[in-house]
Amino acid sequence: MIMRVKAKFIEGHIVPLERLDIEEGAELSVEIDVEPRSSDQERIKRTMSAARDQERPYDTEVPTINEIFDDIRKSLSHIPKAAEPEPRLSFEERIEITKSSAGGWKGLHDPEEFKRMIYEARKTGSRTEPTP
Repeated sequence: MIMRVKAKFIEGHIVPLERLDIEEGAELSVEIDVEPRSSDQERIKRTMSAARDQERPYDTEVPTINEIFDDIRKSLSHIPKAAEPEPRLSFEERIEITKSSAGGWKGLHDPEEFKRMIYEARKTGSRTEPTP
């Protein structure tokens, strides 16, 4: 049986505007035909007449997609292009680089003096006295 019933969409539910003579729990096949609001109908009419009268497919106030993209390109033209990412090194290459840097500090500082500075800093503390 096919019935055509008007309904409203309220708070996420389709609510029929008239009483339905259907068994509780019956499965239904629903086809929804949304009636456009009057403001939508007027906008559609204006758009269609503008499309007939002009080369533009839309209302004269609405830019074409190409115009939009041109504006975006112009507004982004001052941003420099990103540098190409450096190629990732293989595991073996990373190991070789790490090994080649081993001992790079040799002779640049005295390890015993460095330890002495650390212990002295622990004794004296590194925080200054708070001023009231």
